[in-house]
Amino acid sequence: MTMTKRFLVTVGSLAAVLAFGLGCSTDSPTAPVQNPGPPPGTGSPSARWNIQVAVSPSELTIGSAQPSTVAIRVRRADNGQPPANGTTIVVSTSLGDFGSAGSGQNSAALSTVGGQASVFLFAGSVAGTALVSAQLEASVGQRTVAFREQIEAVQAAFSFQNSENNLSVQFLNQSTGDPTEFLWDFGDGKTSTEENPHHIFPAVGDYAVSLTVSKQGSSDKTSQLVLVGEFIPLVADFSFINTEQNLSVQFQDLSQGDPTRWTWDFGDGSGSREQNPVHSYARAGDYVVTLEVRRGSETAIVSKIVTVGQPLDLFIDFISPATGPGGGGTLVTITGNGFGGRVAVKFGSKFGNVQSVSSTAITVLTPPADLGGPQPCDTNGDGTDDGTQIPDLPVDVTVELENGPTATVSSGFTYLSGAATCS
Repeated sequence: MTMTKRFLVTVGSLAAVLAFGLGCSTDSPTAPVQNPGPPPGTGSPSARWNIQVAVSPSELTIGSAQPSTVAIRVRRADNGQPPANGTTIVVSTSLGDFGSAGSGQNSAALSTVGGQASVFLFAGSVAGTALVSAQLEASVGQRTVAFREQIEAVQAAFSFQNSENNLSVQFLNQSTGDPTEFLWDFGDGKTSTEENPHHIFPAVGDYAVSLTVSKQGSSDKTSQLVLVGEFIPLVADFSFINTEQNLSVQFQDLSQGDPTRWTWDFGDGSGSREQNPVHSYARAGDYVVTLEVRRGSETAIVSKIVTVGQPLDLFIDFISPATGPGGGGTLVTITGNGFGGRVAVKFGSKFGNVQSVSSTAITVLTPPADLGGPQPCDTNGDGTDDGTQIPDLPVDVTVELENGPTATVSSGFTYLSGAATCS
C-alpha cells in the first residue's frame, strides 16, 4: 500500500512555504506533518465550502525551473466567511511537483490565513494536463495546468528548382524545427500556405521570394532572389573615354546579366558605387581599374589598364649642390621633368629624405654615407705608403616614381670625407 506524504505549512496571504522531507527545515517555523489529522478550526462539521483555485501561469514547459503559483481561496457557502486561521487545506496534483522541481511531492497540506493559501507547482518530466485539487472536508475546488513539451525554435530555409525555358518554379521547404505553418510570398503579389508550393510567375525577371515558418509561438523568416525565365550569365565589362589633354576619365558599364550593384576601384586608392562614374586622376600614368558587379548572391569581376593623360618624359637635368659632407644632411635640389606625385630619391643605395616635389623639381636631404676608414697612401711620390687618407665617395643619384619609372645620374653626388689629402 502506497501512502501519499502530506505536510503542514504556515502560509501568509497569497503566499505559502512548503516543507518537504522527514525533518524540520532550519528556515521554516513549522514542523512538517506526515499524516495530517482532521482539519482544525473549520467550524461546524457540517459546513459546506466554496473553494476557488487559481493557477498562474496556466501553462508550463516540462523541465523548466519556472513554477506556477497555485492560489486557493476558501469561504463558507452559507455566509461567505473564511475558515479560522490555521485551517488545513489539502492540495494534490495529477502531474508535476509541489514546492521545488523534482521533489516528487504530489500532495501537500496548507494552512490558511484569512481563508487563503498558496503553493508553487513545478512541471515534471511528463507532458500533459495536470488536475490540481484543493479539498476541505467534503468540499473540493479544481483547476487544470498544461505541461508542454519543450519547443525547438524553427529556422526558415528553402531551395527552388526552375528552368530557362518557362516561368514555373518548384519551391522546397528546408526549414528546421518542424514548423507547422508556412507562408510564402513570391514577390509578384501572390502567396501560398503550402509546405512545398509550385508557382508560375507572370514574366521573366528577378523576384524576391520569402518564406515565413512558425510553430507554437516560434517563427522565422528568410528571403532569396529567384531568377525566373531565360537565364543570362552575369559578366562584368566596361569601357572608358579619356584624352591626353586632361586627367578626367568617363567610365561606362557594359556588364551583362542585369547586375544590380557596381563597385569600382580606380587604381589610385579611390573608388565609386555608381554605375557609370566619372573620375579625375591626380596625375598622368597607367592605372589598373577594376569593376565588380553583383546580382543577388552572384559576383563577376573584370580589370583593365587605363592610360590617363600624356605621360611626361622623366629625366634629371641638374643636381645642386653636387657635393656635401659624408655625415649627410645636405639639402639638394634636383631639377628635371616628369617628377610629380610621390617619388623616392636614392643616393647610392640609401634613400634621401624628400622635402618637396613638383613636376620639375625635387628638394631632398642627403642620407649619411659609408666612407670607410683611413687607407694607406704615398705622401711624396717615392712609391712608399707612408701616409693615410679617406677618399671622397661619388654615388649615383636615382629618382623613382611611384608607378615604376626611374631616372639616374651616374656619380651625380659626391660625399666629401674631409681627409681626402694624403698626409
